[in-house]
Amino acid sequence: MVRAMTSGLLIGLVVSGGMGCAGPVFTTRPVQQGDRVLVELARYADPAQAAGIRHDHPAAWTDAEVEAILSRLVIQERLGLFQAPPPVKEVFTSEQAAQLSPGVREAFRTARPSEWVVFILTDPSGSAPAVTSGAVFLMDRRLHVILANHRVPLSPGTGDLDAVRANPVRPLRGMWGTLSFEPARYVTDVHTSWLGGSSVPSSSELVLDHGSLLASLRKEAAVPAGTAAAGQPGGGGDAADAALRAQMKQLQEEVALLKKQLAEQAAELARLKSRSSARPPR
Repeated sequence: MVRAMTSGLLIGLVVSGGMGCAGPVFTTRPVQQGDRVLVELARYADPAQAAGIRHDHPAAWTDAEVEAILSRLVIQERLGLFQAPPPVKEVFTSEQAAQLSPGVREAFRTARPSEWVVFILTDPSGSAPAVTSGAVFLMDRRLHVILANHRVPLSPGTGDLDAVRANPVRPLRGMWGTLSFEPARYVTDVHTSWLGGSSVPSSSELVLDHGSLLASLRKEAAVPAGTAAAGQPGGGGDAADAALRAQMKQLQEEVALLKKQLAEQAAELARLKSRSSARPPR
């Protein structure tokens, strides 16, 4: 199946020179199709353009690994200059992450180096149907996640859903926020993506050190519960961080208490000296 998808990638602009805003043509092949979930593999239809894309595909994952990553993706909404940051929002619910994981895993297993894994999730709940769409791919041993639309309400009679199906990495609306991850220490970069086209709003692209994350998760899974204290050798990375934060908080409280005691002692010494100096000589 051939679809028109615009690309703001440098290689797309260079190779397709003269094509203007229409952009290159992509060819796609379905991997997972359902009422609410669509996962496909997309690549440039032009062989010369496709040859210029060299992703680290295919790649082997487990459903649990994909779900662990998808469930930790979050969004930080855009703020005004003097606004306090609101709590982050999850990109996928636990149910959505479970629905999407098998298709993404299978797509990576069969993906060619020239392909992107694209996805579309529709949510019929709420006052209006909403759509979430984007792409994932591996490059330079890092996982890239592009989020073009996140729970964007679909306006009836406008062809919004058809537009997303034609190009999952093309945003329907303006920038909604920044894609992030928890724990944030695994994020190596966050930047703007123009894969959806240079004439449309940009998307947020996250670059993730997924190898370190998965190694940490495997280490945690290999340690039986209760056999390794958090923060000690053998403990999980996240548990160690939590233990370290707890220790730091306890130390801060102890230092504050010590300062209070020293201040009280200094005040008592000053009071005694004052009383001693006020006594008349014998």
